[in-house]
Amino acid sequence: MKISWNINTGSERYLTSWKSTDDPSTGNLSYKIDMKGLPQLVVVMGSIIKFRTEPWNGVRLSGLPRPANSAFHQIMGFKEDECTEWAITYSLPNDPCDNYGYCGANSICRNSHPICMCLQGFTPRSQEEWEVFNTTSGCMRRTPLVCHGGEGFSQLQGVKLPDMLEFSLNKSMNLEECRVKCLMNCSCTAYANSDISGVASGCIMWFGD
Repeated sequence: MKISWNINTGSERYLTSWKSTDDPSTGNLSYKIDMKGLPQLVVVMGSIIKFRTEPWNGVRLSGLPRPANSAFHQIMGFKEDECTEWAITYSLPNDPCDNYGYCGANSICRNSHPICMCLQGFTPRSQEEWEVFNTTSGCMRRTPLVCHGGEGFSQLQGVKLPDMLEFSLNKSMNLEECRVKCLMNCSCTAYANSDISGVASGCIMWFGD
């Protein structure tokens, strides 16, 4: 199935759910490309995001189930005016961590117990809510950040990149230049390469929670 987004005209090709299992009229869930800097796939109910992959990094869209048939694989193709993606049929979300923002800001959702964990240096914003497994309020810093006071970064692996909410994208910078640029900005909270195909390159910086 081709899912696409035309940059010039704004026209889209996307999947829409049935109204119910026995009613094929248009339902309220859509599966489409979200283009904010880098393309990612999202499941939306109206304007509310229910699920997202991580942004395309030149190799893959992580966060999707592995296809049972190895003959099928994801292809993200780019033309001057269109972004396309091919995928097989599968079910989303398929575990709690697939639900958008399940653990709230500054946290990690894992398929283990406890399922939500604050990032290093952060603590639940509401301990009472977390104790009853309501984690949507997320996490906050244990101590206020003292900018340019010797702060650094914790490396995270095997996770989705943050959503493209408050971000900056520079495709010509390398990772070290990205780190230095992020350190110079007190509101920059994370950075990564934007393309890991071949020689990793590009710089995404995130701001805020």
